Amino acid sequence: MSILSQGHTRTVLAVFRVVTILVMTILLLVPEFGARTLAQGGGIAVSGSFSGREFEVVQGGTEIGGTDLFLVVFNNSAERLDFTADFDGPPSVEVAFSESKFALDAGQQKRISLTLKALEGAVPGVYDLLATVTASRVTSSGGIGVGAAVAQRARVTVVGDSGFVEVRVSSLEGHVVVSHVRLIRAEAGRETEVAFSDTGTLEARVAPGSYIARADLAGANLAEESFDIAPDETKSLEFSVRTVSISEVNLTPRYRAGSTEMSLVTLAYHLNNLDQPLEDVQLVLNVRKDGADLEETPILSLDNLNVGSTTGSHNYIPSAGWSSGIYRLKVDLYIGGGLYTTSLDTELAVDMEASVPAPPAVATQAPSTPTLVPATPVPLPTQSIAPTRMAAEASAATPVAGSTSDVARLDLAGKVSSNGQVLQDIILVSQDRRATIKIPEGALAFGAQGQPLAFLEIRQAPQPNSLQPDNSLIGVAYDFGPDDATFAPPANISLGYDPAAVPSGGPTGQLAILRYDRDQGWMPLDTSVDAANSVASARTSHFTQFALAALTPSPSSDLPLLGRAVGAAAAALLVVIAITVRATSRKDIEHPVASE
Repeated sequence: MSILSQGHTRTVLAVFRVVTILVMTILLLVPEFGARTLAQGGGIAVSGSFSGREFEVVQGGTEIGGTDLFLVVFNNSAERLDFTADFDGPPSVEVAFSESKFALDAGQQKRISLTLKALEGAVPGVYDLLATVTASRVTSSGGIGVGAAVAQRARVTVVGDSGFVEVRVSSLEGHVVVSHVRLIRAEAGRETEVAFSDTGTLEARVAPGSYIARADLAGANLAEESFDIAPDETKSLEFSVRTVSISEVNLTPRYRAGSTEMSLVTLAYHLNNLDQPLEDVQLVLNVRKDGADLEETPILSLDNLNVGSTTGSHNYIPSAGWSSGIYRLKVDLYIGGGLYTTSLDTELAVDMEASVPAPPAVATQAPSTPTLVPATPVPLPTQSIAPTRMAAEASAATPVAGSTSDVARLDLAGKVSSNGQVLQDIILVSQDRRATIKIPEGALAFGAQGQPLAFLEIRQAPQPNSLQPDNSLIGVAYDFGPDDATFAPPANISLGYDPAAVPSGGPTGQLAILRYDRDQGWMPLDTSVDAANSVASARTSHFTQFALAALTPSPSSDLPLLGRAVGAAAAALLVVIAITVRATSRKDIEHPVASE
């Protein structure tokens, strides 16, 4: 390259740099050249340097922004308008405007500056910020009429150390007690609430420092603990309390015989009193539909509630009948006429116009009065991971194209976190309404390769694996998918059946849900049978093929299925012992094992 060419190139680059600097200066000083139409509507618009920006602030650090961070508000309407500037973001980040309230005549514009600051207790992380400008005018009647609102979005990263706090309020049996949990930062003699939950469990990421965790119910303090948390530390607190609580509410939808229309919902509840005998106790079913209050129905009234566990059930049908929509059901506990506590919500999706094939006829029962078990201190099974909010989703079964059998499938996007934790109770019902999956909120759910579970499905097994000769298949077998999905704690499954299909036999007959194992064949699960509603239920830690069967061992059978498996394992152990002894007797071991 010649000297003239090199000089020409340097001149072009220098000119390019000057032009670039000039253009950037114009964009900063003259906002009209910016994204004026980025946010506009109703005769107003906003531009400036806030939209799309990425900010970084330090816990308790100095403010950023000022004159170089601004909004320009335009009044493009034909009348004078009053404007209000506000922001939406995490409570630990403050956004201040040079002017938050001002007026503009028609055709006017105004530039306002912004500053950002993260408070001392701000939690490190990435957050969205929304700067909103709302226009209003005085109406002819003297009232205030809101014209329009426009907004710009940015993102802020709070830099600093943090720890993680977990709080769980439980009964002595280990059940979650629905209560208020507060996490309070205690610094320099001042207490500031930084996190709150009304479900009995709380999880929060916090800045290092001193904190107080408090649990209360009906205005009474249940438990309290002060602690310090260091950077990268996880603090887990569990408060075991003696009180009265609703430990569990389960919903089972029932459908009209020969159709897919909802008939009723069977609600089963557990009421635990671990404190002292109580008088004038009432349980009330509280129902909301599509976000609005629907009705309240008393389901239990007791003059006296003894210490122990009381279980019952109630068949619910809305007084106005079922209609398509989202129902939310919970049980409220009243003591002496005052609300004491409540259960977690359960969400039920009802579609009365679902175009799915009509299932075989299943007998359902009419609504009945609660069935009570006398109050006795019977411990209930505990869960290893407590739910934080029951938001059960019943999925309408959707056929999968190209499948030879109908498949019910549910996408779990937004329902399972990136670390595999289930974010809400999930329910999936098979196409024929006979098989149900229920996964509790807070459980861990993973696919076969250890990835967070992405979907659920239930399909009829076209060629179920052969059962042992002594077992009679009731109904059909089902493939629960994805295959080899795992759950901790176990997922709940249920299989409905036609009572007429159960063989009449002697006292040895028994219904059980069987799980197929590739190595051992069909293995019975610990099964509970609701004969009144013709439903069998069990729990499973992983998915495979499941079937309901009547276990009727023949006289020639010395062991049932599980016994045979144990016997086979014992025989294998004896073989290993024999081989080991034989090898030792031949003195083939070159390095003797030291005695312990």
